[in-house]
Amino acid sequence: MENIPPSALKAFNALPESVQEKLQEFLFRAMQDQYKVPLATIPAAWALAYLPHFMKATFQVLYKKHRYNNETPREEKPEDYGSLGGVVARSKAAHHNALEMFPVFAIAVLTARIQKVKVPVLTKLCVQYLAYRLAYTFLYVFGINKLIAALRTGSWIMMVNTVMSIYGEAL
Repeated sequence: MENIPPSALKAFNALPESVQEKLQEFLFRAMQDQYKVPLATIPAAWALAYLPHFMKATFQVLYKKHRYNNETPREEKPEDYGSLGGVVARSKAAHHNALEMFPVFAIAVLTARIQKVKVPVLTKLCVQYLAYRLAYTFLYVFGINKLIAALRTGSWIMMVNTVMSIYGEAL
């Protein structure tokens, strides 16, 4: 207990008892299998893949005043959304990019687990991937100028490099 910062203990003790119990249970399981944290980044990456899709749907609903076409949503055209058309189109593209990248990331993490890559190294790379994915999503959706587009490309390059680093550690 002496390695835990006092501020962390204070924050933990301030949590409701039921939350403390669930957190203790998760930490106990993580101590039994240290790969739990890197493996947990797989569903997190999957959820991030759908973030731009839900952003797009939100913009569509707001523009059409809650008249979302749920019968044939794939037939919706970005130009039907006036000034939000670009954001809708970029949200769709960001979602597709995330879906394309997800299996590559997930397989890299699973391969690293099978090959018993050092947990701290794998955890760092997995968290980096999630950070780059999140940055990429927002830079893509709201990328309205060349600087933001360049930053988006940079985050994509770093994301791909991170996945390749996971494979490099595993193989």
